[in-house]
Amino acid sequence: EASEQRDWRERDATSPAGSAPIFRIVVTGGPCAGKSTGMNVIAERLRSRGFLVFMVPEAATLLFTGGIGLNLLSAEQSQLVFQASLLRTQLALENAFTAVACEARKPAVLLCDRGTMDGAAYMEPLLWKRMLAENGWSDAALRDDRYDAVLHLVTAADGKREFYTLANNLARSEPPEQAIELDRKLRHAWLGHRSLRVIDNATNFDGKIERVFRAVAHTVGLPHSTQNLRRKLLLSRVDHEALSVVPNVQRFDVAQTVLRRTPQADSFSDEEWVRRRASVGGGATHFSHTIRRAGRWAGDGRVELKRHLTEREYLALLAFADPAYAEVRISRFCLLFADRVFIMDEYLDLGVTLLRAQCESQTSEELQLPPFVKVARDVSDDVAYTVRALAARKKRSESVPADER
Repeated sequence: EASEQRDWRERDATSPAGSAPIFRIVVTGGPCAGKSTGMNVIAERLRSRGFLVFMVPEAATLLFTGGIGLNLLSAEQSQLVFQASLLRTQLALENAFTAVACEARKPAVLLCDRGTMDGAAYMEPLLWKRMLAENGWSDAALRDDRYDAVLHLVTAADGKREFYTLANNLARSEPPEQAIELDRKLRHAWLGHRSLRVIDNATNFDGKIERVFRAVAHTVGLPHSTQNLRRKLLLSRVDHEALSVVPNVQRFDVAQTVLRRTPQADSFSDEEWVRRRASVGGGATHFSHTIRRAGRWAGDGRVELKRHLTEREYLALLAFADPAYAEVRISRFCLLFADRVFIMDEYLDLGVTLLRAQCESQTSEELQLPPFVKVARDVSDDVAYTVRALAARKKRSESVPADER
């Protein structure tokens, strides 16, 4: 019975019982960012590693090549109708490919050429909100519940302008300045997704594509000798007044619960937990399950698998909560600064604030920090700040009488 429970816990939540995991990954970005090349390289490498790979086409391209012209979309009502139709097409395409992938019953990856939130970059914010309301959609549901990762490739116009060209895409006509502005709107549209990665132009093009693949390898749990690295910084001060005026900050209330370790766990560094994340101010609540393990071979780095959960599955997994650890409550802030996604977590009952960012190097890369924070020290490799260690600290604090704390 215990084995059957463990098998159920390890299945992918988006797949029918008994089927293999299916990962949905958005590849997006500004004009001339390398998106098409990146998707083809990812697909080839994943297939060589045993995954089925499905390429979900860009819905906008289908509509434009079918005869819809930009001259038809100038009026406000026309924009509303077009963007709603575009979004329905995107949803239908993704659902169709997912259904086929489920029936294959093999590990599969859906590479989506843009995703459901891309349309927000092409509309005025109030018009986008109106379109969502008229169709019963929400930002949180479209952004958070559909995809395992969102990879944003930065336009060549931003950092590699000498390589910016639209010769390979006759449907686009943006000058460099407009391409940069559109690129930044796209980044902000996806801000708040738990696995948003911004792939900039800091390296040559081959290096950029390699970073794209490393992000995908991390998402699907493939070991990689140079996986993406997280910098984790302990903060000594946060200027909340300055933070309050930063544009497009996404806020969430998070609860994390550590699950009991499996008999197969190889080391104490193996961790498993479930998470409930609710948008502050209303919106959808997202549930997820994470397994984090050390690499099995030298240089493999850490392997991390995340999957969506329904609320029912989340509540069922809470039965596996490890009684040695307390539930940890977090106030989370997601923001973009200097073309990088930062996640700031305030651990409400511990007096701890951590700032996290994805980097290419754990030590050598210069990390430009938001001006409203002051760093105490880098705790990227400090075991006292893992999910498990912080939950243990919370448990110990609960056992101390209030008048002795």
